[in-house]
Order: sequence, then C-alpha cells, then structure tokens
Amino acid sequence: MPVRPLIASATALTVTVGVVAAFAVSGSQAATTKIVKVDDFEFSPSSVTVRRNTTVKWVWVGRAEHDVESIRKPRGARNFASDVMSKGSYSRKFTKAGTYRIDCSIHASVMKMTVRVK
Repeated sequence: MPVRPLIASATALTVTVGVVAAFAVSGSQAATTKIVKVDDFEFSPSSVTVRRNTTVKWVWVGRAEHDVESIRKPRGARNFASDVMSKGSYSRKFTKAGTYRIDCSIHASVMKMTVRVK
C-alpha cells in the first residue's frame, strides 16, 4: 500500500476514535448530574433516586428567595446548605448511600424533597 493512503487512513481512524471518545465522556458526565428546579414554593421533582457519586444540581427558576438544606441524612453523611437566593444554582455530590430529606428553611412547611442514593 502506498504511504499517502496509509497516512490518510490512519488520520481518519484517529479522528473517528477521538470523536467517539468525546461523546462517551460527555454522555457519562450528563448521566452523573440530576437537575432539580427550585420554583416558587416547590422543588420539582420532589423526589429523585440517584446512584452514589451523582451530583444533584438545584436550579432557581422562580422569583422568591429559597435555600436548600439537609434536614435528615444517612449516618456518617455531612449536613449541607446553600445560601438563600432567588436565582442561580447549587450543586451537591452524593457519595453516601441512603435517604436524604431536604427542605427550604424559609418555607419548610411546604417545600420538601427526598433524594435517595443507591
């Protein structure tokens, strides 16, 4: 086989492998983040189930001020809380399996949610 076609084939193969690898990485990153909307007086969805090492990202979409705080967690897990805000986002990576009860400390009687980590 002449050298030029061999180089062209090797280059095409390298580009193809690179593109496939890029899609594989971006797909796995997308699978490790779960989005929860912080709307006016509700978390949506109000319950999520994720695998260990998944990040849950709360995104403020309403106008009122809210926060996200853990109120119950598995033994050995750390408490967490976001700042009070009306826009933006807050992320938390869940590394310990179990059930987490979460609320908005300002509207705790109506804004609650559950994160289950397998």
